Amino acid sequence: MGKRIYVNGGILITTPFFAYKNAGASYDLPPENSEIIEPNTITETGEPYLEISNEHPQSIFNEYYAKTFFTTQHTFAYFFAKDFIGSYNDFKQRIDEIQSVINIKGLDEQKQNIINKLSYINIITSLDTFICDIILTKIIQDEESFNNFFNSIPPCKKKDEMTKLKEDNLVAQWEQKVIEYVMRTSYSNIDTIKDILKELFKVSIIDTNGKMKKHFYYRNLLAHRNGRKKDGGYINITNEELKSLITDTQSIAKQIQTKIKPEH
Repeated sequence: MGKRIYVNGGILITTPFFAYKNAGASYDLPPENSEIIEPNTITETGEPYLEISNEHPQSIFNEYYAKTFFTTQHTFAYFFAKDFIGSYNDFKQRIDEIQSVINIKGLDEQKQNIINKLSYINIITSLDTFICDIILTKIIQDEESFNNFFNSIPPCKKKDEMTKLKEDNLVAQWEQKVIEYVMRTSYSNIDTIKDILKELFKVSIIDTNGKMKKHFYYRNLLAHRNGRKKDGGYINITNEELKSLITDTQSIAKQIQTKIKPEH
């Protein structure tokens, strides 16, 4: 459960990867039930303060109160301010931007084929980003969601490293590593998406006729093999296939947004 932290001096935030549940400055006395933290830095004028940085993080689930000043040098990372609707709207905007490129007229066949392949990858990447965004939005809401997500991560070396941080009571460092894990994970796999949504949001989605599974397969060939298939031939993406991908991607994103929005 989040703590109430009182710093016997000022607080300076020098990282965008920080948030707090509540905060305040100019507290002569610690608020009730506060844990007191001594400053770790001194200003040029000799004023002590706690610097919250990438090297010295603090938990994002605590309240923070300073005896003197409370200030930041950064705008906090986008996911601390984003909600599910914002994530969905960003997804729709990215698709609109890709469509504007697809609709360019006068390209010869070779250039159109290159544009179509790149657009195919970017459409899937837009969905991948949407999934990443809603995961981050969900897990930073509360510690229970954060822990539930961490517990759902399959056994791997990275999870072992994160577990060690948690066991050593390096909670803030553990939180940052979990957030990094979310941001570095690929969600270009329909089974991965289904598992995460079921575990984190308690919802199930339907991939009608396995359309998204096929789209992800094509995306992976394009992204990792330049579209080369097992038989040595190459995938060519037509305008109609792009339109189908956009329709299917918009449909799955809308399905996800509709299912997670009412309760989460």
